Amino acid sequence: MDERLARTVDVLAGFVNRGGDLEDTLDELLGLGGTIVGSEMASLTIRDQHGTPTTAVWTTPSVLPLDEVQYDHDSGPCLDAAKLHTAFRVDDTETDERWPEYASLAVARGVFSSLSVPLIIGGESLGSANFYDQALGFFTPERVRLAEVVTAQCSIAAHYWSVAREATTLAAALESRATIEQAKGVIMATTGCSPDDAFALLRDQSQSENRKLREIAAEVVTRQKR
Repeated sequence: MDERLARTVDVLAGFVNRGGDLEDTLDELLGLGGTIVGSEMASLTIRDQHGTPTTAVWTTPSVLPLDEVQYDHDSGPCLDAAKLHTAFRVDDTETDERWPEYASLAVARGVFSSLSVPLIIGGESLGSANFYDQALGFFTPERVRLAEVVTAQCSIAAHYWSVAREATTLAAALESRATIEQAKGVIMATTGCSPDDAFALLRDQSQSENRKLREIAAEVVTRQKR
């Protein structure tokens, strides 16, 4: 057991010091975590800058519906763990009444125990590490302790994941804005209209064709270059 815990430290240190694929690092940490805790079903929920959760990595696709039902109803142990900065354990999904939609699906899929531990770094919760099992009362105090140790390693990698995703989103937003501004310039030059009128033309076409504004703008710019 100590060797596997040490391996999580090595995996994280290797990524921080030498770089590498972030998703692969998260995937390996989660896989090690599931093995250490003793549960083969596990996932990492990470929230974006708006608080919207997503499952970043998972050990088996069977956990995805269990995460997603919680996102869909904005209710579940993985969300409460992230919001309240505390671990939530379910010993019997058939009798637990705290999150009915989640519990109902879990029972239907034969999952009777779960544990969600918050991913916390610098006092901020990024999401949660989630462990699921088919056995009743699977997550003993010892398994909870191990899950918390593993999750501490995952938290650091999750921070990198969150920052990388925000940077990608920001870059895409800036690129989209630049394209729209270019298209407005093309329309203004060819029609002599104002900036507001140029944007209105783009918006009206976007709405009438049920397509994204950025796509319409990109076509305008491409035609002008041709």
